[in-house]
Amino acid sequence: MDQKNPTLSKEEKLHILVTHDESLFYANDDRSIIWVPLGEQPLCKKGQGKSIMVSKFLLKTISCLKLMNEQA
Repeated sequence: MDQKNPTLSKEEKLHILVTHDESLFYANDDRSIIWVPLGEQPLCKKGQGKSIMVSKFLLKTISCLKLMNEQA
């Protein structure tokens, strides 16, 4: 995608807003409601488990910021 720059005068400077979007997902990030037979204790995980982070940098001019193949 090509960058779309506005037409600026000599006194104006181009400012590009960069936002960061980030989410964490855990292996045991499930519902807290479980089914257990009457009179038995539920078996629950002690921790949240392994996690994965999904992250993006967003620019209004070019959408998602991407690395070139040689930068990755």
